[in-house]
Amino acid sequence: MKFKISLNSPENILGIALTILSVIYILSIFTRYPNGDEGLQAEHAYFLSELNYVKSNIWAGYEFGWDVHQYHYHKGLVLLGAAVIKTIGYSLPAFRLISVLFYLLLVFYLYKYFKSLEYERWQLFFLLTLLTLLVSTIFYDYMFIFRPEALFVTLGFASYYHMHIGLKNNSAKQIIFSGIFAGLAAFTHLIALVFIAAGGITLLIRRQFKYAIIFGVFAILALGLYFYDLLSKEAFNGFIYQFTNEASIAEKQEEPVQSIFSEHMRFFNSEKESMFSILFFLSLGFNFRFLRKNFGLLLTYGITSMICLAILAHSYTNKYALIYYPFMAFVIALSLARLPDYKKTYRIAFIVLFTVYAGYHLYSNYRIISRPLNVSERNREIVRSLGEKNVNVCAFSTLVFNEIENYTIHGLLAFYRYYTKNYSGYERTVEDFFNFCDRLDDKYVIIDRLVMKNRFYDFVEDENIQEGDVLNNFELIKIGNSYYIFKNLRLDQS
Repeated sequence: MKFKISLNSPENILGIALTILSVIYILSIFTRYPNGDEGLQAEHAYFLSELNYVKSNIWAGYEFGWDVHQYHYHKGLVLLGAAVIKTIGYSLPAFRLISVLFYLLLVFYLYKYFKSLEYERWQLFFLLTLLTLLVSTIFYDYMFIFRPEALFVTLGFASYYHMHIGLKNNSAKQIIFSGIFAGLAAFTHLIALVFIAAGGITLLIRRQFKYAIIFGVFAILALGLYFYDLLSKEAFNGFIYQFTNEASIAEKQEEPVQSIFSEHMRFFNSEKESMFSILFFLSLGFNFRFLRKNFGLLLTYGITSMICLAILAHSYTNKYALIYYPFMAFVIALSLARLPDYKKTYRIAFIVLFTVYAGYHLYSNYRIISRPLNVSERNREIVRSLGEKNVNVCAFSTLVFNEIENYTIHGLLAFYRYYTKNYSGYERTVEDFFNFCDRLDDKYVIIDRLVMKNRFYDFVEDENIQEGDVLNNFELIKIGNSYYIFKNLRLDQS
């Protein structure tokens, strides 16, 4: 019996193309440049596996106590990371496998959702939605790395799916699952409280009061897992202090109304977000009546999610928008699926816009994939120049990969957050930076320009700087392949 795939069907062609694209994205977890937050999450997972609680040397100097005991972190992700360390080992690709598994689970739930719809060509609709997501650089950038986005996007959509099935079949059991998944999403990242709020409000708008109560109760029960390490009064008070005083959250508390009215920045922050958002809002306008008539629950849930995120989010980062990306992709895909129903002018305009969007984003994704870096080998190359271990080092957070057991690694980010919190509006200087490192007894400062692009560190690329130069009692001892190593002369015993 021969296995044969027909290429006459657009569903088959698109399915094969998306499978190939997914495989490429998944394989890229072994070579992609590290995201700085991956180092933070990996450090949390390491200390949880070693000490049974979370701390962060990277945040030393921030004066929050995170370097002693951190209570506020992405707990679901970190717990899974600790499990990976115990079962597979400590490596960046191993951690990224968590996100790959959740991506596959998201595809599964998207498939189940579209299959449940009363739509004639639901397979094509499903594939167009997946295409819209996979093309997006924002989606690719965060869904295949060791961050919580893949987890809360998947669990959040699973919550919506079970709500959809629960209302369709009048099933309290499905509503219970919906609440549980919403709570688990928030367990991975507190910004995913949006799913609990949006789910509850949507049920209230639909006048499903009994189900709203059931949903809320089980969502709160699942969210209770977040407090697994906050059972003592000391731990709970520590969490409240760290959570309410962290610089970015404190800023949100000071200007809650202004932040809501500036929410448009999340949609139009750069070309990448703008292209996706323009397609969405055009599609929403052209399909609003159709959506309200045929997909009223999704429309209510999606718009409610956007409003809730505007209220709860402490920044306009594009990664939080992933909360409602499946909804936005659905609306865009609906336009693609309904193109034959539109006037010729709109069809041509939308096809051109979508082609530009897809081309720009796929090229951006190609640029990410085509710059391979083995972060462990890179770190080994850099620390070889130190000539010693078991000392304090200030570096980018990704130095934790394969070096966390050899050095006490302090992070460059702590320097920034320290001044943001204590000296708002103050322009940091190079002298401030080295004084900060000196206070932490950092014997070496490593500035790796391959992974740390912040403009503040442009001073190391001054054409006049040479090995042997001394800046604020730190001597430049090595200029390597886009990295610079300074040594604290105060701590030099040689």
